[in-house]
Amino acid sequence: MTSLFKTKYKFFAILIIVFLSLCYFSSCKKKKYNYFSGIVYNLSSNENIQNANVIIEASRIVSGSMNNTFYKIAETKTDTDGKYFIEIEPKLYIMFRIRIEKEGYHSYFAEFEPSGQIAEYNKNFPLAKESFLKIKVKNNPPAYSDDLIKIKVEGINKLCIECCDDNFVLYEGKNIDTEFYCKTVGGDTVKVTYITTILGNTNFSIKEYYCTPGETVEDNFYY
Repeated sequence: MTSLFKTKYKFFAILIIVFLSLCYFSSCKKKKYNYFSGIVYNLSSNENIQNANVIIEASRIVSGSMNNTFYKIAETKTDTDGKYFIEIEPKLYIMFRIRIEKEGYHSYFAEFEPSGQIAEYNKNFPLAKESFLKIKVKNNPPAYSDDLIKIKVEGINKLCIECCDDNFVLYEGKNIDTEFYCKTVGGDTVKVTYITTILGNTNFSIKEYYCTPGETVEDNFYY
């Protein structure tokens, strides 16, 4: 009996060792990842956007040297609720960049440093409906070499990083015949200020434009 018991004991002991070994090298040994998750939403309506492309790029340390070039390391699409989830293997990353793209919307991107070699990142991103403003700008005769016109667009949501800013654009001279072009947020109304200076006389003009989603709003400004 003693010999039989010892034999059975050794057999079960071997089974346990084999089981623990398999467990360690397979499912029981969980591999750690960097996790990225969040929601992509419409900047104007706050509605979640499905089927948006979410692309993760990164720069990293290669062979002991810092490489500031961004390479795509993962990509996915948002689900019906506008949610995305990505996991990537840990490496010596220097910087992450997430790009969000969808047809009919201005693209969005954000760059940030890693929180650690292993971390979780939960970030929500806005997408703005595409719209464009194109204004024909022309200096009519009689024109002079010191004629000036400044144009500024106000009222664009700052979260639209592809849209034009609210700084003045300056045109100078007597042969101005050009187009002022600006990316805007579809569905918003913007205010455009025109300031002209001719022979020392300065005049102001303000116009408002409704930015039709998916279209280019055109106008002329002759001075």
